Order: sequence, then C-alpha cells, then structure tokens
Amino acid sequence: MKQISVYLAGFMIVAVITAFTDDKLVYQPGLVAHYFEDPVNWGGNWPDNVSEPTVDPVKWTFTTYRLSRIEPAINHLFIRRGWFSVRWEGWIDVTPASDDKEVRCNVTGLVNLNPANSANNEFSLTLKDGTTITRDNLKPRFPDIKGIATSIILRPKGNSNDNLLMIDGVPYLLRNSETYKIIGDSEIFLYNDARNPAGIARGHWWLNINASNVLFFCSGEQVQLTTTKNNIDTYIFEMLADDGCRLYIDGKELINDWRACWEKLPRALRRSPPVTLERGYHKIVVEYFQGQSLVEGDSDPAKLYWSSISAGIPRQIVKSSHFTHTDAELVPPNKR
Repeated sequence: MKQISVYLAGFMIVAVITAFTDDKLVYQPGLVAHYFEDPVNWGGNWPDNVSEPTVDPVKWTFTTYRLSRIEPAINHLFIRRGWFSVRWEGWIDVTPASDDKEVRCNVTGLVNLNPANSANNEFSLTLKDGTTITRDNLKPRFPDIKGIATSIILRPKGNSNDNLLMIDGVPYLLRNSETYKIIGDSEIFLYNDARNPAGIARGHWWLNINASNVLFFCSGEQVQLTTTKNNIDTYIFEMLADDGCRLYIDGKELINDWRACWEKLPRALRRSPPVTLERGYHKIVVEYFQGQSLVEGDSDPAKLYWSSISAGIPRQIVKSSHFTHTDAELVPPNKR
C-alpha cells in the first residue's frame, strides 16, 4: 500500500489518497471529476428571467475542459455558481458494506387472528399516526381498519393454510407456536368477516398484509427467503439533479435526462430500470450539467441513490466507500 498526494490548481483542496495495491497501483478512493466551463447564459439563450431554456442543452454543455480533481462522491457542492458540466468517472463496488446490509424482504398474505385475551394469542398493530391496536381492542363493535402500519406483532389462530404469507414470493406457513414481527411500512386491512346487520363482529378477525422492503422476524430471528445466486443482485439507481444528468454502468445507459430541471420538481428525481450486477467493481460514469444558478453559493443538488432488496440495501445515497478510480480515469479528456 502506498500514498499519492494530488494537487489541483485553481481549487481549494489538496487530497492525500491512500491507494489499494497488490504489486502495483490498482484502485484509489474517490471518483475523478472532470469539469468543463460552459458559456454563461448559454450565449444569451438562457436569460436570467427564464427558468428553463428552449435550446438543446447538448449544444451548450461540455464545451471547454477546465480541470480534473478527485471527489469522494456524486456531489458538486464545491462549486459556487452555474454554467458548468462535470463527468465523474471511476468504479463502483457493489459488494454491500457491513453497515449497509439489512435483511429486508417483501411480505404479502392473510392472517387469521385470535382475539382471545391470552399471552398465547399476541397481537399488536402500530399505525403510521402512532395509534396502537391490540387484541383487547378487537371487541364486537370495533371497526374495520385500513391504513399503513409501521409495526406488526402477532401469533396466528391455528396452523391452517389460512395463515399463509408470501415472503419474497415464496410460501411461508405461520404457526401459532411462534411470534412474528414485521417492522417497516406495511399496507394493512384489519377486518371481521361475519358482522350482523348492526355491524357487530361475530366471526373471525383477519389481517391482510402487503409490504415491501420490511424486516420480518420469527420468534426474534430475521427471516429472508430470497437467495442470491452467483453473487448477483438486482439494483435500482436514482439520480436527483438540478439540472440534467446521465448514468452509465459498464457502458450501459441507465439514466439519460439531459434537460434543465428545477430540483423541487418531481421529475428532478430520475430512476433507472432494474439492473443486475455481479458483486465487485463496475465501471461507472455520471454526467451532470448546472445551468442557471442565480444565488451566490446556491447548492443545487446532484445526488446518486441506490437500493437492492436481494443485497439488503435500503434506499440511500451511495456512500463514498463504494467509489474508487484507477490511473486511467485520471487522464484529462483533452489528453485522450
């Protein structure tokens, strides 16, 4: 292992980079960011009083190469004003870090509840607004409930096929000897299937569950039935950008929306299709342009998110520990 000091004229950072080596330099932390200066106001085609221009951004971006530097992540908050383009190049390690990993799964199905008040028929439902429903609430006049639950704890009534959940698409039979817990936002419908004309509950109580990306426990142990074959996981990437952005992994275009866009608009968050990646290093290129930025020090965002159920990664900004570069990415675009 050796260290390299990188000095970049014209910017305020001096980076000391620890390089990971075997016998020679291979991967170094951070991405290489190549900055281009674009014409202010795009040659008059993007006046200050216009939020989005009508001209094609392709003709006004990546116009004049200025400098390159190493940055820890996809973020341009070092820049104070607009009218520039940047291309981040390097490698993304899609091996989940230990602090990324959570065992999450999709849970759907119907559970028959026993309203009897005993420790062997445990039931607790916490709704999004903080309301908690227990087996003691399941009285004849208690109404049906639809909504979002953040926590479900239960023991089912009996061991019949009525109590069948699907965990990541695989059948999972519940038993009344076990306590089950679901943590995370779940769509629920709590209802009674035999009310009289006056609305009095006389039959079974049921809980219909539809949840994605939740934690599922059986008697305190996490459950996940999804198996990752050959260390291959499916990812979804999202890019929040003011203005345009593109994302390529291993040369494949995943996001391409090269339009001016205010960060507060819904379309500022661009989403990739699902992509399957083998664990390890993959070539990544992210392109971004910032046009109009009226306020000095304006922090228009450029952020890259990812999520993967099979890899156990909840939706989050891709951490700097997953980004590296090699000597090849250090070569400026105008020298290639």
